[in-house]
Amino acid sequence: MKSLKFAAAFILAAIMFSCTTTSTSSTTATNSAAYTAGQSFGTSFKSLFSSYKSTGKLDMTNTTNLLNIATLANSCTTIKSQAKTSAVYKDFAKGAVVAGTGIINNSNVDNIISSVSNISGLSNVKNNSTVQNATSVVSGLSSILNALSK
Repeated sequence: MKSLKFAAAFILAAIMFSCTTTSTSSTTATNSAAYTAGQSFGTSFKSLFSSYKSTGKLDMTNTTNLLNIATLANSCTTIKSQAKTSAVYKDFAKGAVVAGTGIINNSNVDNIISSVSNISGLSNVKNNSTVQNATSVVSGLSSILNALSK
């Protein structure tokens, strides 16, 4: 009888734990603009990382690299001035992790977003038809990508 009570208590605890876990699962809005921007960010960053890893540099004559840098710049405007605790930031970060699989993860997403967002001249990429501060942008991105490739 004692073992039956123990088994019942164990089953009840397991059910309560699973219900709690299910009810507190991610509240990320996968259809939000921030999540979509985060996916664009993650996809572009992953592509730039691949290019950097294969060539050892960011080739600025490669149109795909230029488009990916412009996408990073545009995506970063979504989270400008957003606190890390805001729903917008969390949705963006989740989208970046999903799209940047293998490169961006829950452990490094905040550092990557912060590092890329703070690259000098990155905001000029989205505002101008030409990249006026290309050297600082490429230098900043190269530093981040180099750190990840080690």
